[in-house]
Amino acid sequence: MNAVLQLLIFPSLNRQIGPEQFGVVLYLMAFVSIMPPSFGQAAMNVRLVGRRNHDYSNGDFNIVLFLFSIVTIAIALLTAHSALNGILPKLLMSGVLLLTTWRYYADVEFRMNLSFNKYFIYYLILSIGYILGYGFYLLTKSWYLIFMTGELAALCYVWFIGHIFRPFLRQSENRYSALKSSITLSLSYLLFHLSLQLDRIILKFLIGNIAVSEYFVVSLIGKALVLLVSPLNAIILSYLSRNDKRIDRRTFAVYSGLIVLGCMVFLAICQLVVPIFIRILYPEMYENIKNLIFIANLAQILSVASTTVFAVVLTFTEESWQLLLQLIHIILFLIVSILLTKVNGVEGFAIAALITNTIRLIGIIFVGISKASPYKEKLELI
Repeated sequence: MNAVLQLLIFPSLNRQIGPEQFGVVLYLMAFVSIMPPSFGQAAMNVRLVGRRNHDYSNGDFNIVLFLFSIVTIAIALLTAHSALNGILPKLLMSGVLLLTTWRYYADVEFRMNLSFNKYFIYYLILSIGYILGYGFYLLTKSWYLIFMTGELAALCYVWFIGHIFRPFLRQSENRYSALKSSITLSLSYLLFHLSLQLDRIILKFLIGNIAVSEYFVVSLIGKALVLLVSPLNAIILSYLSRNDKRIDRRTFAVYSGLIVLGCMVFLAICQLVVPIFIRILYPEMYENIKNLIFIANLAQILSVASTTVFAVVLTFTEESWQLLLQLIHIILFLIVSILLTKVNGVEGFAIAALITNTIRLIGIIFVGISKASPYKEKLELI
């Protein structure tokens, strides 16, 4: 999916409409990248982790998703109305938001059953849908159809081979628990995804649309890693949530060390690959952004490390911890990024991201160590 988006869809859009209008598309897609994954993944992880203690029905979460979809569409249309000229763009944007929210939740079909071969087919269909949607874009010049086609194709696959949507409305006595936990977790996810997409919002209003395009390109590989580790986080949650034993501090430290080490290896690869990537796909931007490559990618990779470490922490702590840490991070990020962007432009924004993501990773590791079991518990074999 990421290969299709980053190697085909976005470079082609940039060439066809130019960096100025491409910046507008990225600004609107920021809303798609903030709310649908926050709400969809929150509902998914509540169902995934909560199956230890609750016997949920499909309708418990379908109603939650329906409410989340209404909130998502309302916020996006009110906030981004100036970039959505006319009724048709508003309707198409609403369709993208609706389908994407449900598609992020639909991942739970494969994660509950550990059906990773079907999970691969699911994302393959999503990718093919994006390619087909790009063909519709070439015919209609409506870029919304790219994403609507892909999301709809993936959801149709889940509907026909899965069980999470049928029976659609049957609810259990745990429906209020599902709603409460999903809201709590979605707030922390909203803060996290907002922090990932704040570059598009802050740079658009403090500098302009071209700055949005430039920072998107320079941080592209690092942000792609954020999306790529989502299945890894799902595997962590899927396996650890099947056992009610709490992780001990030594095991948590080993997990954290391996995650950070893996991210540093990826950073070294980025230093080799990113300049080549930019020269091939976005040659007109290379000279303006080549000095930002290391800082921007290190900032994104530290964000990846903290997200993955927290996937482990989430299996043995309360959801409120995630909300608290995300809130502290985003407040700090807003203050530092606005100040440094005003002083030093796009480079200042990259430095702000590096500083605050480092602090976030340290904070998450500290919480994990303090909440993990001080002694190793005997784990039952899965």
